Amino acid sequence: MDPVSAVETFSTLVTGVEIASKIKVNRIKFIWNKYCRPRIRVLIYGDSGVGKTQFLNTLTGKNAYTVQRTRSVQKYFLTLSSGRVVEFLDTPGHQTAGVIRGETLDEMTRGKINGIINLVDYGYQDSDELQKNPDRAFNVDTKEVKESFLNENRKLEMSRTEEFVGRINPGVKIDWIITVINKADVWFSDKDDVLKHYTQGEYAKLLSSLVHSVKLYTLPFCSVITPFANREMRLILSERDKKGMFETLVAHIESLLP
Repeated sequence: MDPVSAVETFSTLVTGVEIASKIKVNRIKFIWNKYCRPRIRVLIYGDSGVGKTQFLNTLTGKNAYTVQRTRSVQKYFLTLSSGRVVEFLDTPGHQTAGVIRGETLDEMTRGKINGIINLVDYGYQDSDELQKNPDRAFNVDTKEVKESFLNENRKLEMSRTEEFVGRINPGVKIDWIITVINKADVWFSDKDDVLKHYTQGEYAKLLSSLVHSVKLYTLPFCSVITPFANREMRLILSERDKKGMFETLVAHIESLLP
């Protein structure tokens, strides 16, 4: 073997050993993160009908469509690329479930929650009753949603948000809050107004007291592409857009982990 070939062969072997070593180290780190480090606990909050359960099904790889209503706290788990495990606590959003939500907020005040994902949808909350009688939400003989319907639902969003904001004080440690604006397929044509509402409007003002103690973020999301209230609407969001929103959110969660 000539000297040049020998050097090239040696370089190839060294590179191969380095790659194998990195793979081994990454594998060990993954196993350590998954089985030895504590889970990151995230509270999922939001009004009834914003799509919390479907959001979690999408986020954790359970792609089946669901219309079930959450009646109690449900747990979902996501293993990130680093091996870190995130435990999501899905809370019921209906007004009659205040006691159950209060119990999860008690866990938060005891320091057992790392972050909060507050799910909103710009007033497009759906329900079994609305699917049976969509005229409640739409102007007569049109696909246009009544502004009064959206405004009333945004008030409910604010009410749910106030529940956890009111519990956060200097003695309660929450690392971050992500406002996830779900159902982007429905509201995306009005995205400028929607984003302004959550980053500069009344909703943003509600969270303003936390800005110096908690990291605040706002991200769009789409769990499934489906007609609102069982009535066909103009949908301009593509599956590619939807996938990009999913990847952005997961990467964002991973970047926030301690």
